[in-house]
Amino acid sequence: MIAVVIATAAISPAAIRNPEHALDRTHRITLLNPVVYLISGFRWSFYEIADVSVGLSVGITLMFLAICMVTVWWIFKTGYRLKN
Repeated sequence: MIAVVIATAAISPAAIRNPEHALDRTHRITLLNPVVYLISGFRWSFYEIADVSVGLSVGITLMFLAICMVTVWWIFKTGYRLKN
């Protein structure tokens, strides 16, 4: 916990005055990472404990999968960065 506060304090001087706000802000930033939802889903499947709701975790994971599949499809379709 101290390391998180110190790392956040380097980003935001206001974190020194209110560390609880800094932790809340850091938590919100981590929710932008789709891997958090994947790990939360695995954690729920083994221990029945999750950081975020299971439905949201499945939805975000499927959305991330769809984005990756579309990106791979586009790369194959256009031949992106292939030499002739």
